[in-house]
Amino acid sequence: MKPLVSIIIPMFNNEISVTETIKSILKQTYENIELILVDDGSFDNTPKVVEKYVKRDSRVSLFLGEAEGKHKVHQIAMQHAKGDYIVFFEPGCLMSYNLIEYFVELLEQKDSDIFVFDHFPLSEYIMYSPHDIQQESPEENLLTMDNIKYQDYISSTDDHISKNSLILWNKIIKKSWLEKTSYLKDKQELCISYPMLQTPAEIAVSNQILICEVLYDAYFIRVSFNYLSLDVLAFFEKLLIRYKKEKKEDALFNTSIRFLNYLLYVRKQLDYPYLEIYDKKEQRKTMDLKFNSIYKFLLTKFPDKEDLYAQINQDYREEVKLINYREAHPELRATFTTKSNLFSE
Repeated sequence: MKPLVSIIIPMFNNEISVTETIKSILKQTYENIELILVDDGSFDNTPKVVEKYVKRDSRVSLFLGEAEGKHKVHQIAMQHAKGDYIVFFEPGCLMSYNLIEYFVELLEQKDSDIFVFDHFPLSEYIMYSPHDIQQESPEENLLTMDNIKYQDYISSTDDHISKNSLILWNKIIKKSWLEKTSYLKDKQELCISYPMLQTPAEIAVSNQILICEVLYDAYFIRVSFNYLSLDVLAFFEKLLIRYKKEKKEDALFNTSIRFLNYLLYVRKQLDYPYLEIYDKKEQRKTMDLKFNSIYKFLLTKFPDKEDLYAQINQDYREEVKLINYREAHPELRATFTTKSNLFSE
């Protein structure tokens, strides 16, 4: 009998993006799936949008959470998941029509605990007309590695490879393996990526492009502060400690550089003039402390490679200097428009 695959989607104010995501899943050529959607206290029409699919297709179910965060939503969904394999998907991502079928075919070749697929971005405007994922994949290449070797893989100098490893929605995970990790038990463990390194696992990485990430509102993404960014920073810190203990010099350097870049990105989010969050000042101080700490570490450990991270440091200092000047002169606030170059990457 073909395995059941449970696809879990946490939602919060996703009435615009979730429809296309659901459509891409229900069009799968592989039909033995269940789609579990959990709304985490949305105050828009997200639950109503999903309810019509619950009525149309018996494979779709909806549960209501209480705004407790994505990790709690995953735990709620896992209480109902009956599948042999789990996909933690996201509103705003689309599956190629044959993703699950391709995965099941891989099962005949590899009995891995985790399967990882590649992805590409899709501009928002394309969403206004019917489409399917048509990004051409390169010649198939399937890598298999254990969780220890996976550390080296995610420390690659290639940013795309690193992101592919860190995100959760491009992975199919064996449920029996997932239940062995701390992810479903630990109240504070928000990132599955680290348990993947801690728990023995066989990981299969495919270069086939089977998922796309839709940029529904690139401007909103850039100027809104996503607290899940803090989980990524925490993950980088754990990696650095691990690489330092294991004396993996290249991995330590690559991850430190990536950490600096991400801190700069988060600092720019926090510096948007119209961003209103209760702990903005505290978060800025935290970013500054982390950045200074990593930068000093690089200067001490890798002084001969300063030319590779000096520009990041300069950009960060200029960002802080600009924001300090702007906040000392509130009369200039109106001159910062939505086209500000603060958010260029």
